[in-house]
Amino acid sequence: MPVPGEPIPAFVEYTYFALILYSVLLSGGELSVPLIGGGMNVVLAVYCVKRLGSRALAPISMPLACACSLVLIQIFLHHESVNQIYVKPFIIWAIQLVIVQALSSRRGFFHRFSIVALVIGLLLLPYLSFWGQQDEIARAGLEGSVGLANPNDLARWFGFLAVYFLTAGIETTSPILRYTCWPVALGSLLVIGLTVSRGVLIAVLIAAIIAFRRVLKGGFLPLLILALILFVAYETGIFDQALQSYAARGEEETGRWLVWPLIMNRLIESPIAGVGVTDVATYVPDRGLITPHNPFLLIALSSGLVPLVFFLSYWFQAALRVFNVLRQRFENAPFLISAFVYVLLAIIPENLQFTSHWAMVTVAAAFTPSALRRVRAINADQAKVVASLTRRNTAKTSRGNTRPYPGFRAS
Repeated sequence: MPVPGEPIPAFVEYTYFALILYSVLLSGGELSVPLIGGGMNVVLAVYCVKRLGSRALAPISMPLACACSLVLIQIFLHHESVNQIYVKPFIIWAIQLVIVQALSSRRGFFHRFSIVALVIGLLLLPYLSFWGQQDEIARAGLEGSVGLANPNDLARWFGFLAVYFLTAGIETTSPILRYTCWPVALGSLLVIGLTVSRGVLIAVLIAAIIAFRRVLKGGFLPLLILALILFVAYETGIFDQALQSYAARGEEETGRWLVWPLIMNRLIESPIAGVGVTDVATYVPDRGLITPHNPFLLIALSSGLVPLVFFLSYWFQAALRVFNVLRQRFENAPFLISAFVYVLLAIIPENLQFTSHWAMVTVAAAFTPSALRRVRAINADQAKVVASLTRRNTAKTSRGNTRPYPGFRAS
């Protein structure tokens, strides 16, 4: 049975966490059961829609429209299979969005997810291995039998943990919690360092600056601008040669600075329906075929303007919600603003990172202000209740009709 006031019962949340654990740790191993993950996600999504009705779909109408239009364009205009590498993830993303958005209405879900993400991260550490051969510096990744095997995927998971627990350490008033959260954030940064993922490290840095904004005060804006410049410089590849001493990745260049202008030219040639997901890789002289490495360019190039408009609307609405949460001083605002900035920076240089659990949960929290009570509103309401009860208590006591209400002192 659901907790009073909670629209979704607890077992849905526990099942969702179990599915994350299964997808990360078991889906690629011997214990994998075909279709169990996808089937359970569909069951949970249907249950959420049945329980909440239109409330389950209204906040995520834009991303659902994006996923549906993209899949339809690929199937009917480009004759692609639903199992194609850049089609199937959008279907799974749409299904999981329904679940996550429904669960975000449960009070404290964002915080519980972060704890579960930490537990999963700790369970992944025994599978840690190092990639690299001969003269290359090894990068930490995971064995192929588990999810998040790619060093960048692993770094982004721990990047989310670093941002959350750093913010928790700043915002808590308990010294015990502070000195528990900050070592966790430091350990997460250590894992990121082992993966040699430079973009994630800069994204965490920018999110950390935002988390420290109250402490930094006057120096916040200049430091934030500097960090943003560093992030743009890295992602465009301007300073790759200078950064190679840190990453020790030879003459490697991200390729994004080379492929993005070429993609823009291709978009001009096929703006309406795109070129299809099979042809999204763009030829770069002396580098070969390179995928867009950006979700917005991927959607635009593969499927045209319609899905792109829906996708842009989704993120624009999310950004407005985050700003509103911050402006109205919701109690979870510090967590949400730093996590959202991290998510936005982390998804930009990759094709499908927006479908990650940590990204979906963060954005869903922005669309659920009812689960983020305002500190001022609570205090104001409590003050009104206290004042009202005190007045009633005083009036009744003065008439001698009754004793004072417990917990309140008569004037």
